Order: sequence, then structure tokens, then C-alpha cells
Amino acid sequence: MVINTFDDLENAFEEALDWAVSADDILDNESKITLSCIVQNWPEEKFTNVRDMLSDYHGLSNIKCQILKDICSNDLNLALEVHNNGVRDTCVREMFCDAVMKFIGCTRWPCYGDTPEYKQQFEKKLIQRCAKFKITINKV
Repeated sequence: MVINTFDDLENAFEEALDWAVSADDILDNESKITLSCIVQNWPEEKFTNVRDMLSDYHGLSNIKCQILKDICSNDLNLALEVHNNGVRDTCVREMFCDAVMKFIGCTRWPCYGDTPEYKQQFEKKLIQRCAKFKITINKV
């Protein structure tokens, strides 16, 4: 089945609720290409909630829209969350943060149990990588 819209993808998820875990479980290659092209053509305003969330929760601002488009084109689950305005959900928030970190070549964001050394190394790398991508860090 070819899926040409994010509404179709959402409906397919509802129909496959008992077995589908991600968009990759449902989509064929043609559908993935189609939906990725749709994401690349989304207007910048479509990513306002993502940018606001990354700024509010992670202190990252001035993330270029093309970075977010590329992330969502490669992860259609995140694209579906953007489409449905679900980006402030805790799990989705962390998935976006991890995706941005991976995109800019940084390690994962530190969590509660990480050592002070890891946090210090992360901060150093984050500053370095954000500078390369011209991302502003408001807090770490």
C-alpha cells in the first residue's frame, strides 16, 4: 500500500496498532520517498513548535530549518509528530534532542546517572559542534 500523506500514515498506524512500532514497519520505499519530499517542502513555520521546544527544554536556538527538515525526512516518526503537533511530549522531545545531537555530531544529552566527567565532555563537545552549525546555546 502506497502512503502519500501523513494523514494516511496516521490512519495506517491506527489500523496496524497491534504490530506497528514505527513508520518503517508500515511504509514501502516509494511511500518513504514521497513523505520525505513532503517534509522537505514544508514551510519553515511548520517547525516553529520544534524550535520552541528545543529552546525551552534544551536551551538550543537558531537551529536552521533545513536541519530539522533533514532530521524529519530521515525519521518519519518525528515528521508525523511535527505534523500532529506532538513535539512537546516527553518521549518525542528527547527523540528530537537525540536526533539533533546526532546530526551535529555530538554525543547524547547527559542524563541523571551520568558522571560529572561525561557531562563536562558533553558540554565541551556541544559548544564546539553548535558553533560549527551556528546554533545558539542558552543553557547547558
